[in-house]
Amino acid sequence: MSEVVLTPELLRSAIREKLRAGASGRDISVLINEYVPHGINTERMDGEVYRVPVELIPLDRWMDFLDALNQLPAVATPVSD
Repeated sequence: MSEVVLTPELLRSAIREKLRAGASGRDISVLINEYVPHGINTERMDGEVYRVPVELIPLDRWMDFLDALNQLPAVATPVSD
């Protein structure tokens, strides 16, 4: 059995695959925000959601993030008014 080494590149690759499968960038931005420490944000926005670099997710939460990313629906969640 081989080990998988998690890297920021692997996280970004998983995100790109999810986007190609039909998930929305907004849904992924919301998910990333759930895994970064509270109060971290950037000036980049996706609508009303901060676009935080995936590298800001603490290393000990990367696997949980990947599990949650895999569970995102392939169809974008509608934005409610």
